[in-house]
Amino acid sequence: MSGNIYVVDTKNDRVQKYAPDGSFIAKFGEGMLNAPKGIDVDSYDNVWVADSGNHRIVQFNPLGDFLEEFRSEVYIIDPQKIAVKNGKIYIADASSGRKRTEAQLKEELGKLDEYLVKVEASDKKEDGQYGSDARGDELPPEIVKAQQRREKLEKALALDNNYTPALIDLGLCLAYQDSVDKALESLIQAQGLNRGDPMTHYYLGIVYRKAGSDGEAVRAYLEALSILFPGE
Repeated sequence: MSGNIYVVDTKNDRVQKYAPDGSFIAKFGEGMLNAPKGIDVDSYDNVWVADSGNHRIVQFNPLGDFLEEFRSEVYIIDPQKIAVKNGKIYIADASSGRKRTEAQLKEELGKLDEYLVKVEASDKKEDGQYGSDARGDELPPEIVKAQQRREKLEKALALDNNYTPALIDLGLCLAYQDSVDKALESLIQAQGLNRGDPMTHYYLGIVYRKAGSDGEAVRAYLEALSILFPGE
């Protein structure tokens, strides 16, 4: 780790970065964070922020560029503190565990639909200007990132095609790129190797829903719940 110091500036909705001698280096997260309260740095110097006002965890790279967000699809979380140790994330959550309402879920889906419409419009505009040949700069950064991650996972599986975490991640990447049939193959293989992992069934359910197989999705979700809450 670099030894740099990161401070959550809660009132100004940002993170500030300082050198070990206390000299200012940079600030980031403005316009993205809302009342951040906790922060930690992993072994790769990626910065993890408890974005309390937005009910999520946000990951930035060492330069302060946004990488990913993590939030519950069911519950509203209010993260106050965060620690990243040995690849695991620990969160101090001050929420009451209340479920997100149907209205909140619909609002988030609406925002996602708006984003996809903008992406499609942008792609059509560029196709009209430059032609429809596949070009890296034509793709949204999220899809480019998914493609790069997919390539790395496929290399990992070439060494060990029974590596369950890579199979799960590959399945999610393929689903994100609308290769749903291949995504299901990868996740079903992961499910067969580790039937006791609830997250494998959960992600499989998500992809089944994307494929329009609601019955299979429900079965996968119920399997996940039976593992998490046996006997209930």
